[in-house]
Amino acid sequence: MQRLGWYADAVNARSTVVVVGGGIAGLAAARRLHDAGIDTVIVEARDRLGGRIWTAPLGDGLHVELGATWIHRTIGNPIASLAAGLPTIPTDYDNGTIYGPDGRELSDRHQEAIEDAFDSLLEGVAALRTRQAGGPDQSLQEAIDELTAGKDRQRRRELAYAVNVEIEHDYAADAADLSLFYWNQDEEFAGLDVLLPGGYAAIIDRLADGLAVRRGRVTHVVSTDDGVALTTETGILSARLAIVTVPLGVLKAGSVTFDPPLPPPHVAALGRLGVGTLDRAVFLFPEVFWDEDYDLFGWIGPEPGLWAEWFGMQRASGAPILVGFNAGSMADRVARWTDSAIVNSALAALETMLGRKPPPPRAVALTRWRADPFAGGAYSHIPPGASGSDYDTLATPPSERLILAGEHTSRAYPGTVHGAFLSGERAARDALAALERIG
Repeated sequence: MQRLGWYADAVNARSTVVVVGGGIAGLAAARRLHDAGIDTVIVEARDRLGGRIWTAPLGDGLHVELGATWIHRTIGNPIASLAAGLPTIPTDYDNGTIYGPDGRELSDRHQEAIEDAFDSLLEGVAALRTRQAGGPDQSLQEAIDELTAGKDRQRRRELAYAVNVEIEHDYAADAADLSLFYWNQDEEFAGLDVLLPGGYAAIIDRLADGLAVRRGRVTHVVSTDDGVALTTETGILSARLAIVTVPLGVLKAGSVTFDPPLPPPHVAALGRLGVGTLDRAVFLFPEVFWDEDYDLFGWIGPEPGLWAEWFGMQRASGAPILVGFNAGSMADRVARWTDSAIVNSALAALETMLGRKPPPPRAVALTRWRADPFAGGAYSHIPPGASGSDYDTLATPPSERLILAGEHTSRAYPGTVHGAFLSGERAARDALAALERIG
């Protein structure tokens, strides 16, 4: 993945379009504009491109994804087209198992019963949502509590596990932070989820080839009738217009200020949408000590949501790599621990699940996306009181000189690489149209 150095010529530089942020949305926008012959520069705060796509070295010449990992549903997915010619390996989500609190593997019949109960719960949620249509919104968790009241403790614990790995991990948020009405209003393509053995960095490099990139953190964006001026650590960048693709968490934190301020509908949408957390612990072991045929396994542990889902990356990487995930408030809680506490907790969970003490890992990588000042979390979700229309609001250019992009502006595909990519292409089209109007 391309590394960025400091550029001394950033002071008082001028371009036709400045794209703030070198993640997939910014790269998509800049690629489209560059190919249309528009003088475009990307300004990126990190020393690498990709943003929340982060292919990092793990040791022994290996790499690991610390952010986006899968191409989700390949049929019609533009990211699958970008990956043409690259090797991919499908993930079979049915190829795994579930361990109980004591580490005993649940029988196939027991696992099927959990799946059936979860499917029934989702049907109940859909029916409750229909009955309450037009009324005040509530959280998905409130609906789940209502539907599971009276069930025995074991069944509630098993359903909580299913909700965690099937919903909370997907949306990077607790069910208590998801809108009953709109939590799953997003769409998806058809086909399989696939991994890239060579790493997502290959797609980033393909998009970035030939683009002008400067390193710098944009802190202030001023829009006038004549253009935009962007303040960075190294000076002022000016342009006819700007496309701002920084993540929702960065915008909500006020790390970038706007003059004039964003319109009230945009400010309200930013306030309503939520930013969740999905963190991981990646372990490179000296050997595979789990069932190497499994793609994943789950744990209905004593603490709901703690190390509930694990993926074996041995098929994709050719190395004994395990990745454990935590989402939502559990991820935020774990992120406050020391590195050693996180590692020890994960290894203890593996020992319980697999019935043997794991060998000392050869390398470990941990994420703390909430604490990352250039991310502010994993990706967006819809809390109670918000709706899909908030994504549409953010996708509407705030002014003739300013356009927003990123997964938080994609109503159909929020929280995804393809959603961010498509938003960047939409922003480029908006920019081309604006440049024609302003002359």
